[in-house]
Amino acid sequence: MNFIFGKPRIAGDELVRCLNYLEEEWKLSIFQEKAAEIYNNTLMAYGSSVSKDRHAATEMRRAADYLAQAAAEILRRRDKMVRIPDVASAMYSAWQKTYVDYAGWTKAQYAAIIATANGTDPDANQIQELFAQAERSRERAEDEESKLLKRLKLDDAEMQRLLDKATAAVATESWQPQIAK
Repeated sequence: MNFIFGKPRIAGDELVRCLNYLEEEWKLSIFQEKAAEIYNNTLMAYGSSVSKDRHAATEMRRAADYLAQAAAEILRRRDKMVRIPDVASAMYSAWQKTYVDYAGWTKAQYAAIIATANGTDPDANQIQELFAQAERSRERAEDEESKLLKRLKLDDAEMQRLLDKATAAVATESWQPQIAK
């Protein structure tokens, strides 16, 4: 069957399941963005001094550890997602690949900062390739998310309400990864 001007809007129970799934996915994204912001701010302040300054090395190690632990927390929370609507399965799979790739990069980045702080040169090419792979995966996931959003046909107010709800949930639940001291 071919529909004129695309597929019909998802409705009813399937719409509710999709909105619930989308909110859960956006919670993960918001949490990841906050962890990345902490890391990026620390990188700006201390990144160039890691090999020369013990305090800079300690701060970068903490930030990289936080980033890696946050990535692991995202994967733990994704494992708990049980109701993925069929129409969202491609998006779920794409984001799963993204977060697995991202977690791999965060672990390698953490190891590189430890190595740099200890006076050893890390394998920058490997770290860059892991980062590039995570970015390629993210682009594919964002494409799949865009496709689902087109099918949902949400207006700006509905999307903003859903995003606000996800943001509030992350703040209310005080999402934190487990940080090694």
